[in-house]
Amino acid sequence: MDALLGPDEIGLREELRAWARQEFAATAGPEGSGSGFPPDLLEKLAVRARGSGLLAPGADTHVPTIGPALMLEGVSSALPEAGFRLAEHAGLCIPFIRSFGRPDQRERYLPPLTEGRMTGSWLWVETEPAESRPDARLRMVVNPFSSAAARGETAVVVTASEGGASGRDLEAFVFDERDLRREGGGESGFMLPDSCRMAVGSQGYETTRALVRSSSPVVLGCLLGAAAGLLESCYKAARTRGVFETPILDARDVQVRLSEARVGLEALRWLMYRALLPGTSGPSAEELDRLLVETVAFISGVLDLAGRLEVPGWSLVPAATASGGAGRARALLTSLGHILL
Repeated sequence: MDALLGPDEIGLREELRAWARQEFAATAGPEGSGSGFPPDLLEKLAVRARGSGLLAPGADTHVPTIGPALMLEGVSSALPEAGFRLAEHAGLCIPFIRSFGRPDQRERYLPPLTEGRMTGSWLWVETEPAESRPDARLRMVVNPFSSAAARGETAVVVTASEGGASGRDLEAFVFDERDLRREGGGESGFMLPDSCRMAVGSQGYETTRALVRSSSPVVLGCLLGAAAGLLESCYKAARTRGVFETPILDARDVQVRLSEARVGLEALRWLMYRALLPGTSGPSAEELDRLLVETVAFISGVLDLAGRLEVPGWSLVPAATASGGAGRARALLTSLGHILL
């Protein structure tokens, strides 16, 4: 809903969108789906946005700010899969390490993450209580990200189980390929040294919710930008795919779903801009939680639509979604749901 924005703010978003399309044309493509994560995106983005704090949001920053949201919305609309990965990297991993990491962990990971030299990966796992077979549970947690760590990514894994004063016990680990230790054979043998454990504390769950709120400009900008890019790809797929030479866009139910999605996107963008624009009092914690929850639910529907329209890279086929853009996106949305609800 651009009516709330001034020319400078619209220009900032569109400048980053055009930059991403031009700089990473092989990934974005004029008719592409924006699936794929350019390996040098973070480093180039850090240089492009130097001084804005885009990849280095402070853990105690609770003042609404529109700049990072607009910049990331622009990049994410050109590169939807990258948008979801940026939400992991800048909206979750960096603030979490900044808040819960020990001094040596912050010194080791924050510089390469904020400078774009390393990618942050995020995983939230609902597990059995900590006292129940901790070794087996830790293996289960590490295994999904062992391949990510082997590619040079920093993995932040949070495990949540029932119990504790707040009703949830959290444990968190941060590691990369230097920490993976193989015990036994096969994937089940990956373990971590205790030095990877982070100092979450007894109020970890509430603090994590507060972190997501404080990172809302980053998270919302990434998610709504990615949704805009995905909807463009949905329209393209609906125009080019057909049944008996009739484009599926001609089907009324497809038209209705695409129209409803577009209206929903504009409504959420309007709420985001209104919440983050300078001069506003900003939303309450409850209102911000509700906006984040509604955004997560909306984007889940956009992912379903992209899968049903067979947008390249966003298939509903389980084998394709497990490790592709759709799988990572759904894992991110699921983790946000666990944190916010």
